[in-house]
Amino acid sequence: MKSTEIKPAEPSVKQWKQLYALAARIRQLTPWNKLWDSDIITVILPGYEEPFYCSVMGRNGECYALGIYPGYEAYMSYSRIMYGSGDAISFLLGYEQKCLICHFGDREEVTLRDREIYKKLEIKFRGRNEWIYFRSMDPGWFPWYIDSEQAEQIIQVMQQFIEVYMQFSAGELKVDYENEETIIRYYSNEKDMWVSELAEPPQISIEAPYTIFGNELLAASLKKHKRNGNQLDLGLIYMPMPISESKNERPYLPQFILMMDRKSGLILDQHLAELGDPIENRIIGMLIGYIEKYGRPSVIYIRNERTYNYIADFCGKIAVEVILGDKMDVMDTMLTEMINYFC
Repeated sequence: MKSTEIKPAEPSVKQWKQLYALAARIRQLTPWNKLWDSDIITVILPGYEEPFYCSVMGRNGECYALGIYPGYEAYMSYSRIMYGSGDAISFLLGYEQKCLICHFGDREEVTLRDREIYKKLEIKFRGRNEWIYFRSMDPGWFPWYIDSEQAEQIIQVMQQFIEVYMQFSAGELKVDYENEETIIRYYSNEKDMWVSELAEPPQISIEAPYTIFGNELLAASLKKHKRNGNQLDLGLIYMPMPISESKNERPYLPQFILMMDRKSGLILDQHLAELGDPIENRIIGMLIGYIEKYGRPSVIYIRNERTYNYIADFCGKIAVEVILGDKMDVMDTMLTEMINYFC
């Protein structure tokens, strides 16, 4: 973080007390006994333009938590994880999500900073899945501590989540999640009260930033290169190796670009990007270098929409096909080996 930027305020003692009291209530209700992580509860808070989406984790008995996804873009990051391809490195999608999480974890998961909060609030935890702590997740950043604004959002959402779950648990809300129903909680000005209703899941489409390649002369020149018949795999991931200048600053996750020959598995180019590195320029630069040396490939396979938005305009101008979401087994194996070695 630059020195000129104002750091967000930390939650107040009052907010921490509210957070832990609400979390303790949720732990007491054990919503993971009845809800799967795909059973979304939507909360619309007054004063916010976009809804908050709640996902309960723990039905499988592994990780107990309440995930709160603030807004449409955050919900899309959740959807990519839930309905992704399930390939060998799909766990890396977790580093691309935007989410506020209340964890019910184990002693070894909490930090000294968490323990300082416990001490200030005079609360203690004992046993597995009993240690409550809160984290914020943002694309490309290491999970970090929440600030005052996020704490207030979590408090308000938790309050309404508890009300909804109690109605659901008591049988007052007979939602059919298997047939694409969900629950929406909102404040009705007409009725002057909070209301819970059944509805269809949200149909959301986010228009992501789209890179326009403006060098028309270069594009025309590259288009004249002959096709070489080769197929390329192009991968872009956040590497799980947090980097920060000091222990008090939130670590970022460097982005790694890998370009391979799809048939032979030969690595053609790679780049580990630092914070602020213009990724779209790096990727297009790789492709330009390849084409100038070897000719135009017949097709480029990529894994995610973010990469597609970086190269789609460029590839369209040089008449190279881009295929999104197809299997990339050779690249997955290579990336998995690299992650295991370096991380």
